[in-house]
Amino acid sequence: MELDRLKKTKTKAAQVKEKFGGLRFYVDNHSEYVNGILAMAESMSTRICQDCGNPGRAAKGGWIRTLCKACEEKRK
Repeated sequence: MELDRLKKTKTKAAQVKEKFGGLRFYVDNHSEYVNGILAMAESMSTRICQDCGNPGRAAKGGWIRTLCKACEEKRK
């Protein structure tokens, strides 16, 4: 029954932003299930290189970006 209710919920992304090297999602009409998915995505975005998708970390120097070592070196 819960799955049927979730399928009917029309979640809408109001804003998606990059802040402090990670993603931030702001949504309308969401459920606890969607909140969990978004929390996981936000957490993963701080550990995955934004350029290539390999494991990464926060790279400082101007804007904070999430980069792997190879992509960080390319930007220097």
